[in-house]
Amino acid sequence: MLWTTLFATLLALQYTKSDPLTKTENSNLLSTCGKFSQTKVFGGREAERSEAPWSVFLVTMGHDNTNTVCTGTVVSSRHILTATHCFAAFDPSKGWNGLTYGPMDAASCKDGNYYITDPSVLSNVWIMLNKNDKITEYPERITLVNACLKKSFEPGNAKIANEDFAIIDLYDDLTFSAEIQPVCVSMSLDDHKTGTAMDYYGFGLKRQFFFYWH
Repeated sequence: MLWTTLFATLLALQYTKSDPLTKTENSNLLSTCGKFSQTKVFGGREAERSEAPWSVFLVTMGHDNTNTVCTGTVVSSRHILTATHCFAAFDPSKGWNGLTYGPMDAASCKDGNYYITDPSVLSNVWIMLNKNDKITEYPERITLVNACLKKSFEPGNAKIANEDFAIIDLYDDLTFSAEIQPVCVSMSLDDHKTGTAMDYYGFGLKRQFFFYWH
């Protein structure tokens, strides 16, 4: 159900002011998406950039000189998938309840989604290859999927993973290379059956520095 919601939201992007991908662009993604290393290593290890070139490092500079860091996934030349908790606070009794930098504005809610369009926030969002190399910055908009929907949770059973998706719309297309490629987005729920083994790539902390992990 969560993947269905996310897929529907990605499709809905074509009706926003952000430039949608054309059918040709979508078809071309199939020839480059999902590049990965042939050798699989389990248990977690430091990874090479080329093993998962769809994974990017997100940094949001806070107003109080603090930074929020997250992992993002390139799904097209203009869209990056990440997590709502990178931008919003979670209340165990209500769900998403406020942004990391201030209260939520009801006027920014539409169809259950919350849209971050504040230039003072977007201008402080950086998209990086790693902690030193910036790819781009200042996205056009960030969509917090279903973040405006209030839900009731049983005591001790609140899970932010319930709907923890955010979509970043970029002003300019990413330039794909050996280090930046889109991930393949599954079109079938059969790929997400219970028990399906998956690999996770992202950025984690090691000895006070951020490294790329598998």
